[in-house]
Amino acid sequence: MRPQRHPIAVSVRIQTVRAAPSLVWVFAWAMLVTPVASPAATLYGLIDTGELYSSANNGVSWSPVSALPVRDASALSAHLASSELFLASRSGVVYRSTNAGVSWTAVGAVPASDVEYLSIRPDGALLLLTATGSVYRSTDLGANWTAIAALTGSD
Repeated sequence: MRPQRHPIAVSVRIQTVRAAPSLVWVFAWAMLVTPVASPAATLYGLIDTGELYSSANNGVSWSPVSALPVRDASALSAHLASSELFLASRSGVVYRSTNAGVSWTAVGAVPASDVEYLSIRPDGALLLLTATGSVYRSTDLGANWTAIAALTGSD
């Protein structure tokens, strides 16, 4: 019996900063969106140049899946029980894929222009966090969003 594959979303972000004509800094970081990776997991990598990659061998090798519908993609999350992926753009538009990232449909938007992270709860609700600490929730697959909290840091 072959183990069931569960998707895992990895949000990979690369930023290039030109400090001088001959000096370029490249910052890269990744965030594992789903808490537990299993040996049978499909990993998804979001590159903020507008590309989605997948890995079926725990990240050893990566293959392009599709070009994303936006170039300002900033957050990706995978539903553990299906091939659904959700993508948020920095400008707040949320997209859904029902075929493991091959195609995307805009499903809604949050009233924010600084989206950082997107996550799917076990009950299917989507949570979105902005750079300014606003937290939004959607219970209808991203069509409508409600502000549920504002996180503030201590000085």
